[in-house]
Amino acid sequence: MGCPKLTYHLTAEPRLRCVYNAADEEENHVVAPTPTINIPSEKPAIWRIYTADDEQPRLYVPEYRLYIICEEVAPGVYRYTYCLNNPLIYTDPSGEIIFTILAAIFCPPLLPIAICADIFSTGNVVTHAIRGDINNPGDFLKYYGQGALTGAAIGAAFMYAPVGLQKVMMLYGKAQLAVGGFNMTAGLIDGVNNGDWTRFRNAGKLFLGNFYLDENDPGLGICNGILRHTWEIPQTFLGHTISQAFNFAGYTEKVEYWGGVTFGTNSKDGLTGGGISLGNFINVNVDSPYDNFNDYILRGGDYGLMHEYGHTFDSRYLGPLYLPIVGLPSLKSASSNEMVVYQELTILKHNIMGYERSANRHAKRYFRRFGVVWNERRYPTYE
Repeated sequence: MGCPKLTYHLTAEPRLRCVYNAADEEENHVVAPTPTINIPSEKPAIWRIYTADDEQPRLYVPEYRLYIICEEVAPGVYRYTYCLNNPLIYTDPSGEIIFTILAAIFCPPLLPIAICADIFSTGNVVTHAIRGDINNPGDFLKYYGQGALTGAAIGAAFMYAPVGLQKVMMLYGKAQLAVGGFNMTAGLIDGVNNGDWTRFRNAGKLFLGNFYLDENDPGLGICNGILRHTWEIPQTFLGHTISQAFNFAGYTEKVEYWGGVTFGTNSKDGLTGGGISLGNFINVNVDSPYDNFNDYILRGGDYGLMHEYGHTFDSRYLGPLYLPIVGLPSLKSASSNEMVVYQELTILKHNIMGYERSANRHAKRYFRRFGVVWNERRYPTYE
């Protein structure tokens, strides 16, 4: 037939592609069976379909709705790189992993960058869709692009990092996936057995929080997303793991996305104040139940929650030093009930420690844009 390879694929889902060698010029051809298509041994009828622009006919098997298409493959291009050279198992019928496909076709060395761009763009779009931020194509492109730029930068950091750091990043990625997968599985079992899907839903939202970027400042969100999975790896992993552990234990009531940070909140146990901030994950006792988290955080007057948000800035600045400089000392001082007098108000000594006042300053500056007047007496900044 003058065509060394023929590719046939189903015209309906699933989108399946296979390759076989043409045998001869006969009108009828026997298509070799595959593990997923049950084709009998008799020869099916083949139609030769011509159009005005076709030099060669398109071959169509009406009985099985199969087109047999002659496709030329450019030298050095591997058609199925995007699916790990296994198109029978991995498919992309919607074309969502566009960066990976383009890199696989045109520049395979850039695959790490493309894969990260696809992962982050998809994750960021999903989290903002959950928030209700995507109301038109412009919103979709905004968050898709924000995630793609962040993922591409992280992929580039991985590509050009020393081998030792590459191994750390690979181990970190696998560990994050394992933590999220374990807790989603546990939540699934809980849902099937008890009909309560809260843990499953929260576990999924916590895992997606790894890809969620700040909607209030898209540029800052990109920078924060890059730092989150490079400079802040220790506290990001601990933050995700502890958040999943709280959810697994049934402590987490809701999971919320706000300002590039993933919050695990609890109001059902009658606790107020107190929280833990690690990377972009915050677990906090809210002052009262809420319906709209955006309204609660901006107009509810929960300065403790804002204070915890302020710690995320120190996490970005200090990177791997955050745990020894802020995390551990803060945990130690928070466990003490020692009180002091500040501006004629008796407060915990923990609240005036340097690392706590630093978080207050960051929170005060960030929330000022929303018209929040800071409670200097209870959460001092010394400014």
